[in-house]
Amino acid sequence: GEATTSEVSSDDGLLYQLRAVGAAEGQLLVASHVQELVARVLQLDVAQFSGQESLTSLGLDSMMAIEVKQRIAGSLKVDVSVLELLQGMSVVQLATRILSALQLEESSPMAEEAPSLEEIEQLVAQADSEELERLLAELEQTQDKQATV
Repeated sequence: GEATTSEVSSDDGLLYQLRAVGAAEGQLLVASHVQELVARVLQLDVAQFSGQESLTSLGLDSMMAIEVKQRIAGSLKVDVSVLELLQGMSVVQLATRILSALQLEESSPMAEEAPSLEEIEQLVAQADSEELERLLAELEQTQDKQATV
């Protein structure tokens, strides 16, 4: 199959693919995406540079770095700093950085702190009915407050 990816149609497609593949494949996916993105900004051919070369050695300046940053934010929803890009980061390093940011988001503490069904059932079992009614009333109040905002 031809690997001509003319402007990835839906940016979310890439994030979706990343969730479906393992870490090694994800690294390749992100690296090739970043390489294409950098090539477009620097007006180079992807074949002209390797993932190991620093972006600055390829002619990246601060204006280009801002564009790279914005494209990464747009397609991968990851915030990289312009400073990082200008400190001699390579495509591979950038891909690694993006991947770790994506993985951190996926295992965000928010998701872990939500009680599981079993925990909720245990709490319900422990609480007596008066306590439950009070909790439910409190819940309803907070929901009403949120609804009126």
